[in-house]
Amino acid sequence: MKKGDIVEIKGAYFESDNGIYKVKHEPDFNVYNKKDWCLVSIVDNTEKLWPLKYHKFDYYKNCEINNYNKKYATITIC
Repeated sequence: MKKGDIVEIKGAYFESDNGIYKVKHEPDFNVYNKKDWCLVSIVDNTEKLWPLKYHKFDYYKNCEINNYNKKYATITIC
């Protein structure tokens, strides 16, 4: 992947994470985390980081969601 690519996320824990995104920043330029890709939704202009990770208040739920996404969530270049 590179900046400007259109990608599709499938199989995420939250249905709202599935969709088509444009790559906004590559890992080296990402202001949030230098290891993640910054994606912008084509539909509603919201931002996501890839790989998908969650940081909620419930440690066990975080582990469940993050492990599910590692196993099932996929990203492909359109």
